[in-house]
Amino acid sequence: MSEINTECGIFGCVVKNTAQSLLDITITGLKSIQHRGHESFGIGFYDKKETIISKKLGFVQEIFTSEQKNKYNPKVIIGHVRYSTSGKQKNISDETLLKYAQPLCLDQHDVMLAFNGNIPIMKKVYPDIDLDSKCIVKFLEVDSFTFIERLIHFQKMIPGVYCIAAIYNDNIYLMRDRYGIRPLCIGQNENGFCFSSESQTFDKIGFKFLREVNAGEIVKITPTKIKTIFSYQPSSLQFCSFEYIYFLDPESTVDNLPVSNFRINSGICMAEKDTNRFDTRNTIVCGCPQSGILPGVAYSHYLGLKYMQCISKNSNSGRTFILPDTKSRQEALRKKYNLLREGIEDKVLVIVDDSIVRGNTFYILIEQIWKLKPKEIHLRIVSPPVRHPCYFGIDIPDREELIINKYDINELTQYFNVNSIKYLEIDDIVKSAKNRTMCTSCFSGKYNEKLLEW
Repeated sequence: MSEINTECGIFGCVVKNTAQSLLDITITGLKSIQHRGHESFGIGFYDKKETIISKKLGFVQEIFTSEQKNKYNPKVIIGHVRYSTSGKQKNISDETLLKYAQPLCLDQHDVMLAFNGNIPIMKKVYPDIDLDSKCIVKFLEVDSFTFIERLIHFQKMIPGVYCIAAIYNDNIYLMRDRYGIRPLCIGQNENGFCFSSESQTFDKIGFKFLREVNAGEIVKITPTKIKTIFSYQPSSLQFCSFEYIYFLDPESTVDNLPVSNFRINSGICMAEKDTNRFDTRNTIVCGCPQSGILPGVAYSHYLGLKYMQCISKNSNSGRTFILPDTKSRQEALRKKYNLLREGIEDKVLVIVDDSIVRGNTFYILIEQIWKLKPKEIHLRIVSPPVRHPCYFGIDIPDREELIINKYDINELTQYFNVNSIKYLEIDDIVKSAKNRTMCTSCFSGKYNEKLLEW
């Protein structure tokens, strides 16, 4: 994996009038996709001839003063939340992290853009540039083409993985790669349009879901209409399975499949396959917050077991998966969870969770749970074992960092000090997604070579 990659979230609006501040709407919109990255965030727009980009490290918060809100009244705006996905580069300065934050501008053109994804081979094209988003900017800075021609050239030349949003001439342009690996959708109200990495955003800002940006599509959005300006011949869709499993908000929908349905289906699938016969009188099922809760409830209902949320997340805790290094993840993990003794002491505890990657979370969590003296602890993981790195924008590290490549299932059971561990298989998550075609490279090690060697 390249040293600095991104799995992020993008948001923006274009409207006819600004009776409601787009700056406020954008803050709310970015907060709704905060779970996709909390290393940094940024908001950008043009005000007359002035380029305004404001960025900040950490969680999304108010970024413009009242005086600035009175001064600026944009009708077109884009925003971005970000986190680093490699975890290899340590001791990165705040100054550098802020430099990597988006949106970014093309130097020679009045274009501002934000990007979600990872283009694995891009740095071979531009070896002296350390960031995918900057490579994209470089690629699009071609004077011999108009901006739209450059977008089309980009879409034709580069198969993935990206969702790109740009402001040009007071309009928004959206572009999604031909495999549709990352999510991107459009909302609408009587005043205009907005876009987001996740459909659940729209209800929070007074918009209604209109449609997804299709795989291979370039869309131009004005305050009054949407126009497809180019559509690449669709490839076989390969939406990221880990988005369904972990990243997406459960209120979102992708490819007409509610994320909540997928997670419920995966819990039922685990229950159907589980050969353990738990005593209904003394067994507690608990989904590990947040992505394990829906499958945990479905699992418990199917087997007739009592569900209790005896593991809860500290309200000040973010997603440790997306912190940049092992030390910071472990420090955060010890403060991440609160435990309810009533659901643990003298009980057989079945913990349902979305995945195990490095194993830091469970090692520390199980250690804390045993202090409350349960009779047994069982882990049920509603995804296959994560055995391979991701090159397409999710922070799944090199093979040697993945816990399943260090231990077989029996050894892993001993390492975590639990009574049993069970995983789903790839066919199970495909079934949970109603047989949709998905990217499962991090489980199978079978990569789409067209994305790696184009």
